Amino acid sequence: NKLQEIPLNAVSGGYDPPTVISTAVIQPLTVAVDARGNVYATDWSQVWEIPVGSSGYGPGFVLESGFNMSYGVEIDSLGRLYVTDETDGILSVYHP
Repeated sequence: NKLQEIPLNAVSGGYDPPTVISTAVIQPLTVAVDARGNVYATDWSQVWEIPVGSSGYGPGFVLESGFNMSYGVEIDSLGRLYVTDETDGILSVYHP
């Protein structure tokens, strides 16, 4: 399993070939991107952060674990990360 970025081609109006940004996330369920371009993904029990750098995306790391089913991830305009655990009915908030 992998996360891929599919860039929009401004010239043709179509899409360029996908670029793999992470193979670490085992079974990606939901994805959010912050204002800096960092990617956050859930895969059942974990939330991953895949940072963007000057040479592309980093390998990614587990930001938080221990969820029963982390099914939703969103980022608000202040950079707060919201994660829902569907099984436990919990909404977790992480501040930058």
